[in-house]
Amino acid sequence: MDHAIDLESLRKLKDLFGSDGELDQNEFVEAYGAILGDNLSDIQLTHLFMKIDANSDGSVDWEEFTNYMFLGNEDTSDGQQDDASVQYLPPNFDVYRLNNADKHYQKDQIVSLAFMEKSNQLVSASQNGVIRLWHPTTLMFQGSFRTNGLEKNWLTDMAFLQHSNRLAVSSLDDGVTIYDMVTEGKKVAAQLEPRVFGHSVPLCLASHCDDSKELLMIGDDSGAAHIYKMNERSWTGKRTCFFKKHSDHITKIGYVSDLSSMLSSSLDSTVNVYDLERDQLKRKFTQHQKEVYSFIWCPGSKVIASCGLERDIILWSPYSKSSVGLLTGHTASVLKVQVNKINHQLISLGSDNTVKIWDIRNHKCIQTICMESDSDRQITCLEYLPKQKCLIGASNKLKICPIKVSCGTIEKSHDRSIIAALYNSSFHQIVSADEKANLRIWNVDNGQRISNFRLRATGLNSDFVDTSSRTEENTDVAAAANFILQEDGTSQPLDAVAAVHHMMSCLNNGESESELVEDASSEMSVTAICFDDGGRRLITGSHYGDDLKVWNFNNGCLLQTLTKVPARVPDHKNLKFKAKQRKKLFENFHQQHDKPKKSAEVTKIIYVVHPLPLIPGQPFVKNRYIISVGWDRRIYVWADASSAKFQGYTLCIPHHESDMEHTDDIMTISYAPPIH
Repeated sequence: MDHAIDLESLRKLKDLFGSDGELDQNEFVEAYGAILGDNLSDIQLTHLFMKIDANSDGSVDWEEFTNYMFLGNEDTSDGQQDDASVQYLPPNFDVYRLNNADKHYQKDQIVSLAFMEKSNQLVSASQNGVIRLWHPTTLMFQGSFRTNGLEKNWLTDMAFLQHSNRLAVSSLDDGVTIYDMVTEGKKVAAQLEPRVFGHSVPLCLASHCDDSKELLMIGDDSGAAHIYKMNERSWTGKRTCFFKKHSDHITKIGYVSDLSSMLSSSLDSTVNVYDLERDQLKRKFTQHQKEVYSFIWCPGSKVIASCGLERDIILWSPYSKSSVGLLTGHTASVLKVQVNKINHQLISLGSDNTVKIWDIRNHKCIQTICMESDSDRQITCLEYLPKQKCLIGASNKLKICPIKVSCGTIEKSHDRSIIAALYNSSFHQIVSADEKANLRIWNVDNGQRISNFRLRATGLNSDFVDTSSRTEENTDVAAAANFILQEDGTSQPLDAVAAVHHMMSCLNNGESESELVEDASSEMSVTAICFDDGGRRLITGSHYGDDLKVWNFNNGCLLQTLTKVPARVPDHKNLKFKAKQRKKLFENFHQQHDKPKKSAEVTKIIYVVHPLPLIPGQPFVKNRYIISVGWDRRIYVWADASSAKFQGYTLCIPHHESDMEHTDDIMTISYAPPIH
C-alpha cells in the first residue's frame, strides 16, 4: 500500500485539501483515487485514511497527511534484520597491510573515494594527483595512474560517471579532467580548463545518470554550482545550468532522484535545494549555525541529514520548514555522512576519527567505531558499499569495517517475553507486544511479519516557569494545581503529581510552550495492551503503573498520556482561605490522590463503548471509556473524549484506601453491556 508519490501528484493532493484544510473519509478516498488512478482499491484507500487519521477525529488535514507520507513509514522493515544485530566489525585487523605490505602506501592524504560498479573496483584520489584502484573487500592494489602526467597535481575531488564509465577529477591546476576508464592508459576524454571557472577553483564533484544522459555537477570556492550534460559517451562541453546562491565555498554537491533536485552545502552554513528543470532555487535550509560539510538523502525516512562544524547532525525534510530531528553524540566536528538504506542506518564520521552508526527510525546511536590511523592521519573519507556490505574509511591508507555476519539461530519473533497478542479487525492484522515495548505486526493470511517498531518513551520537560513573579490569579492556578504556597509568595511542586498538574495547566491554558521531548535513556516496559474501538490507537500499561499511554498503532508515536490523578482539581480561586487553612487543604488533597508508593503494575486494560438508552427524537449516543486494573487494587476509568496530551481519570474505585474491597492484586476485568 506504500506507493511512491511524485512531486506533481503531491501538489495536486495539496490543492484538493482546499481552504478548509481537511478531508473526511469519503472525500479522501475520492480525491486520492482520482490522482493515483487504479493503484489502490477503495478498501486500501480506506485503510490508508485510517492510518493517517492519527487522532481518530474522522478527518485528515494537510499536516497529518504529510507527516504520515514522509515520516509514518520510517519504522517499517520488510523482514530485514533488527538494527541491534546489524553492526560493523572495528578495523582492528589491518587487511590493507596484509594484502599490500608497505609498498602501496600513499604518501599524501586521500581526498575522495568512489566505487566503479561495472569493474567492481574501489577508486581513491590523493592530494598529490595519483589515482589508485583497489579491490573493494580485500583492499588489494590493482593499478594506478597519475593525472595529466604531472609530478604533483593537487586534487580536490572526483566522481564516477556510471553510464559512460568515465572518471571526473577536479584539481587546483587543471580544472576538471575526465578520464576514460575503459581504455588501457586511462586516456583523457574531455577537460574543463581552469579559465572556464574564472578565478574560482572546483572543489567538489557529483554525477547523476538519467536514461541516456549523464549530469556532472561541480561546486567551486566562490559558491557557484555548474551543471554539465554528457550525452552518448560524448562530452557536450556546454553548461546547462548555473547557480550562484552560496556566499562561500561549496563543500558538497549531489543529486537526489527521489526529489528530482540537486543539493549543495556550503561554508556559509546553508544547504540549498535546486530544481534543475525550472532552473531555480527551491529551498534554502538555514538552521545550521556554522559551516556545513556534508549531507545525505535518507530514502527510508525521506529526510536529509546534514552535518558540519557544530558536532550535531540535523535531520530535515525538504517539504517542511522545521527540522525533523537532531542527532547528538559526536565530540568533534562531523565531516561526512553516509546512509545504509537497507538497514535504516545513518553513518557519520567525526574529525576525531570516530564513526557513529545511527538508527534513523528512532534517532539513537547503536554503535561507535574508533578508526585510529597508524600514522596519526585524520580519516577524511567515508564510503559505504551496499553490495559488499562494508564501510571504507581513508586517510593515507584504507580501513575496512564489514558488517558482522550473524550465526544461524532459530528465528524468534521477539527477543523478550511476549505479554499479549491482539487481532486488529480494522486492518485484518495481528499485533504482538513484548515486555520491552517492541511491537510486531503480522499478516493473518500468511503469517509473515509486515513491520515492527518500538514504542518510545517520552517525558515531561522539567524546566518549570519561575512562579515568584506570578500574579494573584496565576498563584491561585498554581495552588489549584496542587502546589504548596510559601510565605514569600512562591510555590514549589510537591512531587511528580504536582508536575503533571502543572504541565496539564500549561498545555490547556497556553501559559507555557513546554513540549514533549523524547527521553532516549528511559526504558519502556509494557504489561498490558488493548485497541480502541476503531483499531487505530493502541493503549498500553506499564510495570510502574503511573499512567497509561495512547499510541498511534501504525507508527508508534505517542498521542496521549492518561495519568492516575483526577481530571478535575477543586477550584478554590474564589474561596477566602487563610494561608494555613489552604496549605492544610492541599496537603490532604495530595495525600488522597498521591501516586502509588510502590510498583503498581497494570495487569489489564479494556476499551468500553457504553450506549445510552435511546430517547425518541434524540440521536443515538455512545460514551467511550478506557478502564484499567492492576496491583494497586483499584479500578481507574478515563473518558475517551479529550485530545489533550495529558488527561486525568474520571473515576477511581475505590476512592479512599479505607474503602478497599480487593485484598490482593486485580488480575483482569471484563465489561457486560446493559440490556435496554
